[in-house]
Amino acid sequence: MPDVLIYNVYGKFGGKQFGQEKTITWLCVLLEMFLDIQCIVFLLSPVVCPTGEFRNAANTCESCPAGRYQPDQGATECTPCPAGQYQEVPGSVECKQCPSGTYQDATGASGCTDCPAGQYQDSTAAATCLDCPAGTSQAVAGGIGCEACPLATYQDTLGSPGCVNCQEGYNTTSTGTTAAADCLIVCVAGQFRTSSTVCEQCPEGTYQNETGSTQCLACPIGTYQPNTGSADCIACNTGYTTKYTRTIAESDCLVVCTPGEVRSASNVCQKCTAGTYQSNSGQETCTNCSVGTYQPASGATSCVSCDEGYTTSSTGTGLANECLIVCKAGQYRSARDTCLDCEYGQYQPDTGAEACLSCPSKLTTSSRGSTSAKDCIDPEAGGSEANTALTTGITAASSIAGIIALLFFVAVFFILCRRRRRGQRSRSNSTTSTDTLKIPRPFVSYGPFMNSEILADTQYEFNNYSYRSKSHA
Repeated sequence: MPDVLIYNVYGKFGGKQFGQEKTITWLCVLLEMFLDIQCIVFLLSPVVCPTGEFRNAANTCESCPAGRYQPDQGATECTPCPAGQYQEVPGSVECKQCPSGTYQDATGASGCTDCPAGQYQDSTAAATCLDCPAGTSQAVAGGIGCEACPLATYQDTLGSPGCVNCQEGYNTTSTGTTAAADCLIVCVAGQFRTSSTVCEQCPEGTYQNETGSTQCLACPIGTYQPNTGSADCIACNTGYTTKYTRTIAESDCLVVCTPGEVRSASNVCQKCTAGTYQSNSGQETCTNCSVGTYQPASGATSCVSCDEGYTTSSTGTGLANECLIVCKAGQYRSARDTCLDCEYGQYQPDTGAEACLSCPSKLTTSSRGSTSAKDCIDPEAGGSEANTALTTGITAASSIAGIIALLFFVAVFFILCRRRRRGQRSRSNSTTSTDTLKIPRPFVSYGPFMNSEILADTQYEFNNYSYRSKSHA
């Protein structure tokens, strides 16, 4: 009886896989012809596996192992996780990224590895770790960053798990130093560092109260220090201070005078004299009262203002009667402290003047109280408005004076004529001989307004009237 071979079309024969019905049918024919083997073929459909699984040789589904994944259905195999990723759960449809501080340099991994000490990784899905730079370190595995070397330490290599300590008595000026030369000597208080290995004493008038300093500090105002290598300064006695910083000797402590007083060269306080003041303490000089103020007392802290409209001629005034009136422009201050207008031919543009300015030769002004040199004019020149005004003024003044004089003499003439007529009537009625009363009538000239006869008659009437008055008396 011939052997019987039962196999499905998706099985294996002779180590080879056949996936088609036609191939298996011809194979069975050959087996029966030459080997007398009966071949029975079952035609089966392939299984469709879900995501996370694959179809094995037995046409069954199997879960993807750890480190592999399959996101598709009907797959015949699973895909390994790439470097930097992993998957520890079988039957996964995706891989996970390695977290920060870890790495994975192989594919198909089921886990990640912590970065070793001296290295770090601040990103995810990393295939490698990074070395810590110089001046930093990382003491533990799985670090996501490196730490700067603290003070008094340094690190000059990459990927170090720790920092190197400076030698005793030395320190660094900052963290994260990268060389042994960054370690500097630590100077004690009262000293300062001049190089990386040398300390020097602070000089007189200075101090340093901290360690590791590179400079000394000047003693502040009110203190002094006569010694070197000092950690502090000495304060002056109460009521005394220094003029400058960096003072060395106690004798440089000066008395602090109150307002109204100043310090003398002998280091004692003296009051400010009249006409001066001092509003601050600890000063060496008094200040003169400004123009327009005065101070009659000594030891003053301020000055007194002159009354409104008055001022002083200079600073440092000590008496109130030295406040002088302030005359306006076009005026000057007289010796009696009054304001007078500038005369013709003078002007004054400023206020508070003690004298007026004269116009240039042959020039004058049209009025008193002129305020500008432009007011100076030539009285004989014409054309300008000022000269015209001056000529008009003079002409008008002359005309008015002439009219007044004429009216005066007319009035006098009228009065004298009336008296003469009265006198003649009196002589005709009198029984007294006039020959004894006659008085010579002198001839006198009184100018163009009266002739000599009129004035002579006037003189005669005046004498006759006086004589009659005496006779009746």
